[in-house]
Parts: sequence; C-alpha cells; structure tokens
Amino acid sequence: MSNQPLLSTTYILDTNLFRYYTHKSNDINVKKNRKAAIDFWNKIIEESTNQEADVLIPLEVKNELLVQKNNFSDVVNQKIDLLLNHFDIDDYVLPPDIELQLRVLSSYVVGNYRDVIQPAEMNGSEPYKVTYLQASDARILASAYMNDGILVTRNIKDFVIYLFLCPAGAKCLYDFVEKQYITIPQEGMDKVLQDTKFQEMKRNIESALLL
Repeated sequence: MSNQPLLSTTYILDTNLFRYYTHKSNDINVKKNRKAAIDFWNKIIEESTNQEADVLIPLEVKNELLVQKNNFSDVVNQKIDLLLNHFDIDDYVLPPDIELQLRVLSSYVVGNYRDVIQPAEMNGSEPYKVTYLQASDARILASAYMNDGILVTRNIKDFVIYLFLCPAGAKCLYDFVEKQYITIPQEGMDKVLQDTKFQEMKRNIESALLL
C-alpha cells in the first residue's frame, strides 16, 4: 500500500453485511443491524451506479457464505446470491506464509498494546474489543489491503490491525452499523508505529505482498 492518501473509494465488504441484511427477528439489535446493512447496501449501490465508488467482495467472503449455506433457508440463500451477483468478486488469494505473518503481527500488537489501541464506540458505552486476526479475517484484510480499500464490517474487533497497515490518517476501516470510520487514540498508534519489532514485521509483510 502506498503512503499516499486514498484518492478513490473502494469498499471491501465483510461477511456480516450479507448476514445482517438477510437476518430477520423481533430482537431490537437484530432490527438495528438489518436496517444498517440495508442502508449501507443502498448507499453503495447508488455510489457504484454513479461511478463514485468501486465495490469488491473478497473471495473469502463468498467462500464463507458458501460454507454457511446449509444453515440458511432457501429464501435467505436466494437473497445472498442476489447480493453476491451485484458486485465483482476480488479473487486475490493470500499465500499461506503471508497469512501467518499477518496473524503473528496482529497477535504481537494486540498482545503488547491492547490497552492503548481500543477504539471508542461512538454510540455505545463500551469500547470496541480488539483481538488478533483469525485465518479467514486475514484473507479478507489482505483483499482490502491489496485494493487500497475501505474495509466495511461490524466486527471491528477483528480488524483493528488494518489501521496500522494503512497510510497515516487514512479512513480505511468502517463500522456500517454505527456509520463511523474507526480511529484509535494517537498515543496508542504512535507506540505501535515506533516499535522496532513491529516495523520489521510490517516491512516483511509489505515486501511479500508487493512481490
């Protein structure tokens, strides 16, 4: 990823955008999440139609939904298929060795700096939790990284490490439920970025991804 600000908008969609869109329930939180997902889908369809933004679905998201398919009704699967067909699939495949490096990097940052990199939730009383990358999330993050994209998700806790891989000040991680770009305290950002071990791991990952 270059050090220049993002000049165009590319949205990279996480799996929960599909799940929230299709999940119906009388539960107040489910209703809130579903409305947020529908609102965001309407937004990106309009922006894409007007050529104001590109939208990509990571191959890993498509695969996750395929794995989950047997747990859904036919109606839900039909709706998900319609959503998947609306935008292009990003078929980038993250090499296993780089996937491991990403996960180790995220584990290092969370393990050493968890208390100072907690982003505050705009409309809630509890901060977002942060955790290190799981294999599937690493593949989705890599899709966002390789496309200089804005990673759109509700599971902010899984992707906080992305903020340390983006150019300084870039809006690259978006919570579609709270309708906010995620930031972390500057003190925490500075501590991580100044960590020499982090710097070395990040350089190795960037070099490998750009080969």
